Amino acid sequence: SISPLDVAPQADPLEPTSHTDHEIEAGVEEPPGPEETLGIVEFDEPGAADDELLTDAAMDAPSEIIVDDDAPVPEVALESPADRLAELRALIGAQGPQPVLLVKLADALLESGEPGEATRMLREAIGGYGSQGEYQDGLRVIEELLQLNMNDMLAHQKRVEFSLKLGNVSAIVEAYLDLADCLGRTDAGNKAEAVYRRVLDLDPGNRRAQAALELGRVDTPPPAADETQKAEDSAEYVDLGSLVLDHAGGAKSTRFTAAVQDNEELAFSEMLDQFKSKVAEAIEEEDAASHYDLGVAYKEMGLVDEGVAEFQIAARSPEYRLRALEMLGACFLEKDDYRIAIKVLSRAIQVPDCGDEELLGIYYAMGRAHEGLSETQKALEWYERVMGCDINFADAAQRVATLRG
Repeated sequence: SISPLDVAPQADPLEPTSHTDHEIEAGVEEPPGPEETLGIVEFDEPGAADDELLTDAAMDAPSEIIVDDDAPVPEVALESPADRLAELRALIGAQGPQPVLLVKLADALLESGEPGEATRMLREAIGGYGSQGEYQDGLRVIEELLQLNMNDMLAHQKRVEFSLKLGNVSAIVEAYLDLADCLGRTDAGNKAEAVYRRVLDLDPGNRRAQAALELGRVDTPPPAADETQKAEDSAEYVDLGSLVLDHAGGAKSTRFTAAVQDNEELAFSEMLDQFKSKVAEAIEEEDAASHYDLGVAYKEMGLVDEGVAEFQIAARSPEYRLRALEMLGACFLEKDDYRIAIKVLSRAIQVPDCGDEELLGIYYAMGRAHEGLSETQKALEWYERVMGCDINFADAAQRVATLRG
């Protein structure tokens, strides 16, 4: 133990103190001298202290970082847009066309200056969210799509559809209004009128719809006796036809009401049958545009067979033949009827006066059909033909890499 006598008395800090080598080796620190106690640094050159006086605050300040301009700067590997696209396409090839991946791919395509292909990916993502019942996520993607093209009719239609699925009346009204505005901008005034009237059915005091009808010099008729019940519950009113069909006073209409019972005895299939019956009365067979639009609406709602029937009618028109046959091929691919898809797509290739750019979707679908039949070599030929025209078309490059590997 250490006795009090063993402890050396503390030296006066103002008196110089010396230590033996033994004490230094034992770890006894030398007390600061008067210059250090006052925070003054001794300088070799006379007069330097006047310019370099360091106060306590200056001592506490962070020291200046000296940068050597001649030192080599380490290189940071930045991911290029092409690498990002390749990575996302590889993920989609491995995990399937998940909507979240398709949205990321669309964003990457936009950054690469490919808005057309980005639009395709966003539409595919919307379809994926719809089939999964994730309508709120689908609406967010629809908004992104409308930012690219505010006149995207299909996007507006899907927005109405998803809003109806969610049952949010205010969102339904807003979606209908935007759809009507879009129809008005694209010179489909009679269709826009029908949608504005639909808005007034849901919200009789809606000023935006009233103003649009007044601007178009359209008198808003009072409601009929059997239509006084307003659609406070949107499920009690079905008006799919206003999305794709003309509507004028006194003309045939696809509008019909169906009272939904508490026990839900009126199934969707029964309502659909009623709707198709009204459509058959309202659309002339030679109206290829309406049949094509209705086919698109059916397909996007998952009613593939109904879509097939409409596309087959539209394909009789020379103007709509190519696009209707392409949609028919897509429908049969969705049904896994690959051989029928090939036959339909082969007819599309024979449509006269069509170049490769117009047939890219057909070529790609042919590759998908042969791939579905495990006919690898034929699938490769079609995918390579696509890449020969547009190397970034859909996921053709990724499918080629997978089939070759």
